[in-house]
Amino acid sequence: MKAHIPAAKLLPRAAKQAIREYDEELQAETFRRWVKLSAAVLHIEFGFGHDRVATFLGKISSAAENE
Repeated sequence: MKAHIPAAKLLPRAAKQAIREYDEELQAETFRRWVKLSAAVLHIEFGFGHDRVATFLGKISSAAENE
């Protein structure tokens, strides 16, 4: 049996766009947080200095942009 959503219950385009923008913002924020935590762990646990952490951040950023 297929479910049917009445047209009156569907979200308008503006609401869908707002939800999409919020989701993209949340994903970007989560990604930044994980990258920062990764950099901190590399520094604390493995002794990565400023230059190596900066290289790591640059490589991660370029990989994320190319994907």
